[in-house]
Amino acid sequence: MIKLAKTIYYNNLLVNSSDKTKTMWNIINENINKRSQKNDISFLNINGTITHNSHVIPNTFNTYFLTVAQHIHTETSKNPYSGVDGNNPLNYLYNVFKQPIPYYT
Repeated sequence: MIKLAKTIYYNNLLVNSSDKTKTMWNIINENINKRSQKNDISFLNINGTITHNSHVIPNTFNTYFLTVAQHIHTETSKNPYSGVDGNNPLNYLYNVFKQPIPYYT
């Protein structure tokens, strides 16, 4: 009887949910007694200097994540194996293999 009640309860949660994936993970975590954990960052080492400033820490993360793509692009452009045009290794592979490979007998 309890098992049936739980099944009906969880089915109703899923049916009425607008985010079924999140609801399913919440149900799973609830049933394995896993609670979400909040990990606060109370300090950060920025270029050898420890800071506890609650405004500097998130701004440092924002700056990092805003510039990481440009940094990767710049570093990839310096790599001679990154592609013929120096921008994208996938473009290089596409250009190399878009023509048939000669068959030698």
